[in-house]
Amino acid sequence: MPLNAAEERRHTFWSVYILDRLSSCGRNRPFALLDSDCTSRLPLNRNPPLDGLVLDAPTLAEIHDIPDKAPLKSSDHFALTIFMVSAFGDVIRWAFNHSASKSRPPWDARSNFARINGILTSFESYSDACDGNFAEILDRDFVFDGKLDDRAACHFSYAHILYHVNQCLLHHPFLIRQQLRSLEVKIPVSFLRNAVEKSKEHAVQMTTILHILQQRGCKTYPSFYGYAAGLAGLIHRLHANDPHCVETWAAEANFDACAQFLDQEPVLWESYRRIVRTAHCPASFPPIPKLSMLTPCRAES
Repeated sequence: MPLNAAEERRHTFWSVYILDRLSSCGRNRPFALLDSDCTSRLPLNRNPPLDGLVLDAPTLAEIHDIPDKAPLKSSDHFALTIFMVSAFGDVIRWAFNHSASKSRPPWDARSNFARINGILTSFESYSDACDGNFAEILDRDFVFDGKLDDRAACHFSYAHILYHVNQCLLHHPFLIRQQLRSLEVKIPVSFLRNAVEKSKEHAVQMTTILHILQQRGCKTYPSFYGYAAGLAGLIHRLHANDPHCVETWAAEANFDACAQFLDQEPVLWESYRRIVRTAHCPASFPPIPKLSMLTPCRAES
């Protein structure tokens, strides 16, 4: 096929893959497309297209293997979005126990938790915006004549939102507690403490990205950003209700920022309104457990 026609089909296939992963977020909602069946190469952001480009593009499996030579560039935003959507699927399978019934403790280097954590960490080697400089890169590459190019910035923003969503879910206190229920060994307190801090850290960064997009006048938001804002807002509210939190005011401010993002005008997605209504219901957010309460009773630290 002509190169442009082949690339159009490749983009279409991976767009369907993204929708499949996002629509499978929940219990008893298996994927239609398995990663092992997705042998099509990832789309690269090269303009104009070059002969032989398809042969140079890596597959999803090659990205997951974390090669010692980076097969993607920081400008391959669509491919990085696919990479993080695939990781999102791994997180969902881990969170809802869709994988093997008997798994290793999450602090074990051979566990699914450690494998997913390694995949997420490898994303940072491709990204220039994981060190708190999202706004700087957005302004440098996607703001022209003082206006944000929403279409050009979409995959760049989406990849980083997904990265922080994955980190928030992987280290979410409630999901961690769920994973620890079946263990009969003593739970390392440092693991629990790190998980709580990591979920908080990435919720803050995700809130910052959403706020930056608002500040730059972004006009179009994917519906999934509502899920991201709701997830971050939940984590902020948990910390705001924690009597041991020393920065309650910051958690409250971040929660308000998430609620304001969901309530912005014009709101194009009805799901945003539903999420923000739920977010303002205090009964929906119980206080965050103490670290000792996160462990099963028979394995108290």
